[in-house]
Amino acid sequence: MCRPDTKCESARFYWKTQSESVMGAQGLGAAICIELLKQGYKVCVADIQEYKGKHFVHQQEEEFGSENVIFSACDVTKESDYIRWTF
Repeated sequence: MCRPDTKCESARFYWKTQSESVMGAQGLGAAICIELLKQGYKVCVADIQEYKGKHFVHQQEEEFGSENVIFSACDVTKESDYIRWTF
């Protein structure tokens, strides 16, 4: 996960604030992401569906700023993806 004062694997920036990672750019994952952004968190969104994930993140960048949300492709059924993404 992208923790405060650490660099996220796919991050374009260094986070020194409240940050959280969310798996899924649709449904519940999307709803959680939006609520965290509204509360001032920086969010790293991971999803297996790269097109949908990037599209969702682009929409959130327009509202909350590109400095507050990023996308990382991740298939949690593949241990290598999960390990790469979490730390």
